[in-house]
Amino acid sequence: MKLIKFAGAAMITVSLLLSAPLSATTAHAAASTQSSPIWHPLDTVNKPYKQNGVLFVPLREVAQGLYVQLTFPAKNQLYIHGPSQSVRVTIGQSKAIDAKGNILKLEAAPVVKKGVTYVPASLLTKAFGAKFKYSAASGLSTTLNFASGYTFASAGNMLFWLNLDKGTLFMGEAGSIPTQAGRIQMENVDILSVQARQINSSTYAADIINFYGEPHIHEGRYRVLIQDNKIPKQSTLLAKWSSPHLVDIKKNT
Repeated sequence: MKLIKFAGAAMITVSLLLSAPLSATTAHAAASTQSSPIWHPLDTVNKPYKQNGVLFVPLREVAQGLYVQLTFPAKNQLYIHGPSQSVRVTIGQSKAIDAKGNILKLEAAPVVKKGVTYVPASLLTKAFGAKFKYSAASGLSTTLNFASGYTFASAGNMLFWLNLDKGTLFMGEAGSIPTQAGRIQMENVDILSVQARQINSSTYAADIINFYGEPHIHEGRYRVLIQDNKIPKQSTLLAKWSSPHLVDIKKNT
């Protein structure tokens, strides 16, 4: 920072003394702004509630809002899957177990009320880093926004996650941490959807649709084969659409 030269040395001293706390205040304000979380609203039909100071959230609806997947291997037991973590939860137990076998202690046990499964919000905080806040006036909000980063699919017990920015495909069985299968080369990536199906015990196919352009009237359709959890070759462009007309189509795919 350049200082204006004054005739008297005393004026320079005053200038330095005044500028120091101002700079510190500015730096503190910038740091506070950077550390402030961004809250994303989550609309739920079944309202969250607090009991003994613990916030409970309706799991299935929150999962849809965060784009995490749920699987139910046994009665009173379920898995919550994210693109980098999986957690096993048992109704009535105040602990959960992650994919590495670590025990996550909970403030309270998950419960089922009128057919709706509620879990302590702290479970999702510990497992996925999501913070929650709730009030009757403003509703439920979270700091986690998986929806902006991934789209997902499943085929039986195998779960798939497609990164929206890089086109990286992750996959893994329920209860495990997904691993990278490969990267899918796509053009004009905008809004993606993915579907998966099993071909045999070690082979899967994933079909991806990319809606792009304004107002998203163009479609690019891609297909990849995954063998032994890896994409053996580049993705195949099946067709390009410019609604309502077919622009280009590839055969023998």
